[in-house]
Amino acid sequence: KDNTWWESPWVLVPERRYLLLLQICLLFLQNPLSIVSYFNPELYSNAKMHAAADSIVGIGVQGILLFWLCIMEGLRYHTADIARKRADHQRQVMELRRAEKFLRESH
Repeated sequence: KDNTWWESPWVLVPERRYLLLLQICLLFLQNPLSIVSYFNPELYSNAKMHAAADSIVGIGVQGILLFWLCIMEGLRYHTADIARKRADHQRQVMELRRAEKFLRESH
């Protein structure tokens, strides 16, 4: 079965949703209205076109910062959760080793 990147089980659940939005913001950062104005030069002299193009770039920058923050916070949460599980597992291993040592010495 082929999975696309947003269906991959290796991408953790909340971060998976942010990746597509992050790519859309990257597209906004490239300013697609500049391409439109390149093929329609009469639009380039329009002040509303410049305002819309600048707004799209601003939305792209703010969106990238927002979604990057969301991804990093989510990864920090999952990393802390994994570290906590690893520490609990290590603690259980140490208890079992002490119990094994105690049982070996008592016989």
